[in-house]
Amino acid sequence: MVIVEYSMKKYFLPPRLLPLILLMVTLIITGCPAEPGQSEVIEVSFYSLTQDGWEQRTTSVLTLAFDKDIEGLTLEDITIDAGTTGLTGETLSIRSSGVYELAVSGIAESGTITVTVSRAEYVISPASLNTEIYYCYVTDA
Repeated sequence: MVIVEYSMKKYFLPPRLLPLILLMVTLIITGCPAEPGQSEVIEVSFYSLTQDGWEQRTTSVLTLAFDKDIEGLTLEDITIDAGTTGLTGETLSIRSSGVYELAVSGIAESGTITVTVSRAEYVISPASLNTEIYYCYVTDA
């Protein structure tokens, strides 16, 4: 017969380590956050496209409204299908949270345009909206 003797030692952790241990357990259970450089997709609603023209005034500004800011949005992120209007985008500026103004020029006739917005790391829905733009031809009498 063999007798094995077990030694029971008690180990105590300093209380200041408890938050670190809880953090480690939480990260193991839920997974670690994304590493720097990995991107998270942000959903944005493109809910309004308006313009400032009417029959007696040529459109000069388009207003694009989203439910939140799109960080780093530039003119290169916006595609305009101008149809036969001749419209081109000139400059983009932020007016308020989620609202951007796009100065336009080159309009040669009234018509419908489509504006599409696409930015890396963002899912924009809908991606495109349409609006009527106006060209007002004034002659000297």
